[in-house]
Amino acid sequence: MSMSPYDWAQEFAIEQLRYEAIMKNATLHQCIYLFVEGESEEQAIPILLENAGLDLQKLGIVVANYNGIGNLSHVLRLMKRTLSHDRPIIATYDNDIEGAAFTSSVYKLGLDLDLVSFFPIPSEPIVCYADGHKGGAFEEAFTLYDFINTSLTDFISEGELSSVRSKLIETFDSSKPWDAQIARFLHAKGHAGFSSRKTNRAVALADSCSIIPETFTQLASAILKIRDRNLITHPDDVSLPKIPGLTI
Repeated sequence: MSMSPYDWAQEFAIEQLRYEAIMKNATLHQCIYLFVEGESEEQAIPILLENAGLDLQKLGIVVANYNGIGNLSHVLRLMKRTLSHDRPIIATYDNDIEGAAFTSSVYKLGLDLDLVSFFPIPSEPIVCYADGHKGGAFEEAFTLYDFINTSLTDFISEGELSSVRSKLIETFDSSKPWDAQIARFLHAKGHAGFSSRKTNRAVALADSCSIIPETFTQLASAILKIRDRNLITHPDDVSLPKIPGLTI
């Protein structure tokens, strides 16, 4: 009995749904892990990457928070013992004193790093630390104007924002770590709780920054390059044995 055009269309639609479901599952199994340092980055970096044009779900990017640079070596060691041992990993880290100490010693830890890429945030030095290291942390990847505006919003009324911002900029040294300076400034004005709002501030920065910082456009490019080298394939896309008269 021949199939009607309706039956063909229905069969085709079902096959398309089946294919999409299989590929969705394959995308998860063939994921790329993007490790970020803390909760702030876990919530903010996906926003920035999506705004930079990446579809993280379609690309199979799994964002995971390793909860501080001190845990990163343990997380990498454990990953190599799981079923995800063959998946690429991009490990981001704050380019601060602790981050610099980790990256200078990571290759001495005896870890299998063949599929691991390290990415500093910010990607270029912005501030100088007490020990002379030049780098930065998440907030220093943004423009100083965006950082100051976002930092003051929760504490200063809109009517006072312009004058308070001007006073802060007069004494602000952009070559020194930013968070500590603005925390001191707000504390002197009787405002507490700056540090406790770190995650909210990071999300606000990601949502409202005037331009996407170059650090995150570079991270987006790095993700795409790694995905291009590790394309998502259908589970049935395998090489068959060469059998004369059958496969050749």
